[in-house]
Amino acid sequence: MKIPSVITCIFLASTTANAWFLDSSMLRVANQSPIPLYVALYYTKGTIGTRITGPYYLPNNNALHLELPSPQFLSVRHLCVALSSEELSPTKDMRVAAKAMLGLFKATDYTACINQIEGTPQLFDTQIWNSYAPPHHYAPTALTHTALVEEENFLQKRFIQTHIAQELYCGHTLTRPLTIGLCASGGGFRAMLTIAGVMSGLEELGILPLIQTCLGLSGATWFLFPWLLSGETPTAYTSKLVTWLSQGLIHHLAEQYHDFATVIATKKAHRLSISGIDLYGISLAYTLLKPIHTNALELSMQDVAHTMIPEKSPLILGTAVTRPQPTDTYEWAVISPFALELLNDHLTVPIHLLGAQFHTYQQLSSPPPPRLCYLLGIFGSSFSISIRDALERVPEKLQPFVHKLLPESWQTRNWSNTKITAAKIANPRFQTIDSPHAHIKNITLVDGGYLNNLPLEPAVKASSRPFDLLFVIDCKQERTGRLKSLRDGWQAAHKEAPWLPEIDEEAVIAKPLSIHGDPATGSVIVYCTIEGDAEYDPLFNPAIDPDYATPRLIYPPERAERLVRYIRHVIVKHGEILRGIITTLGERQRLPQTPSN
Repeated sequence: MKIPSVITCIFLASTTANAWFLDSSMLRVANQSPIPLYVALYYTKGTIGTRITGPYYLPNNNALHLELPSPQFLSVRHLCVALSSEELSPTKDMRVAAKAMLGLFKATDYTACINQIEGTPQLFDTQIWNSYAPPHHYAPTALTHTALVEEENFLQKRFIQTHIAQELYCGHTLTRPLTIGLCASGGGFRAMLTIAGVMSGLEELGILPLIQTCLGLSGATWFLFPWLLSGETPTAYTSKLVTWLSQGLIHHLAEQYHDFATVIATKKAHRLSISGIDLYGISLAYTLLKPIHTNALELSMQDVAHTMIPEKSPLILGTAVTRPQPTDTYEWAVISPFALELLNDHLTVPIHLLGAQFHTYQQLSSPPPPRLCYLLGIFGSSFSISIRDALERVPEKLQPFVHKLLPESWQTRNWSNTKITAAKIANPRFQTIDSPHAHIKNITLVDGGYLNNLPLEPAVKASSRPFDLLFVIDCKQERTGRLKSLRDGWQAAHKEAPWLPEIDEEAVIAKPLSIHGDPATGSVIVYCTIEGDAEYDPLFNPAIDPDYATPRLIYPPERAERLVRYIRHVIVKHGEILRGIITTLGERQRLPQTPSN
């Protein structure tokens, strides 16, 4: 009986000794977050901690020196950090605490920061913190519900330039510039080649300088943003683009995986979410960005903003959708070289802060700006299908059968609507009072095609003025799906923009280019599809040609050039009609002549 007692005493003495030894009798805690935090010391037995001292106010970008209390028998000492003093209650469940253990060989110098993904405080050994996450000095930004000044300034200058160009085009002075935009659907490389043909055709007709904004979805953005960075005309850029596609996306794999490892290390250092979109974006960069820029993987939207000149190019916009939780509906997001705008309440996030953590609209972290290739991956991430997404896309007549076929339990489980490759970012509305999703720390950002492949709704929502003329490029191949997207997109857009003209579906089906609305009385939509033109080539119809189906990772140059050449032909063939529309719209805005004395 005496031997176990001796062993027990030795064990307890050893445990108590472990609690004594520290590098110093003083504890230093630094706050590297942009907001004040609170710290306290606890004795812990099991999972419950009893507060020893504190809470202490820890100002942002400052540090505290605390005297360590003596150890307590059979207890562990913990340093805890929290967003408020109330969280550091007299007794606390240590399983949910942001804490650091104090004891044998433990550090006595800690750094507090905010976890960018979860929005919660964390403690790091300062030596470890300095080795992989050096503090970033920045002026915190508060989010707003208005457009960024930089974007407004660009658009204002662009309207001035288009006003001059439109007056030259129409041959007389206009009371105001015509609001002309372009809205392009997704469709992978097919959409990219289609928008390339449209832009080349508009360039040939002299209409491109009249346009203020170009908004794209998914594959359309793969042309718009790299073209802008190239600094070339659409025609010159497209002539090179069609050759790059012969490589496809799956090439230089060893180099791509090496770059992926670098991205992972960088994101881990800043505690950012990592997904298959990172690797997908790198693959897009190797095909679309490396041929035009030696430092392709480091390019950001800020580089696009620096390249974009109002005198030469319209404002380029990409579309995506967010989903706070798998059971929530999608919400449109528009991404420009300046900002991300969540369109439900026009919340604006500066583009270099996409992924940063916010608390009640106040910036808490400053991660590296998102890479352009990563955003291109998000724009084109529609392949990240889930069970519920598949069910939503089943034709209505087949839905009852499919729902019965799949076990009901599959449709209600969390994993049934988790996108394997989806990008996750911190929720910019976290802990606000005016959002139903204020409690959610992360949101999913995916291809806008999940909501509607035809981005008519975000096009009119994002525009500060009603369009006089809107070019709509619908690259969807399957006709039934195309018409459904058109109906859904038009109805959603018409709620926001009653001036939007009706779309004649029969004309959309019958012709690759159709005109909707009367330029003499209202706004006009020029609707372009990839339907074939028998007069051009009775054997060529990209709307049914399997060579242009998606997903397709490789396009031989001759096949890519054939689609571009056809779409350019469609635009140029209707040149006189398009010129008549613009001049008629311009006539309505003719500045009255002042009688001379």
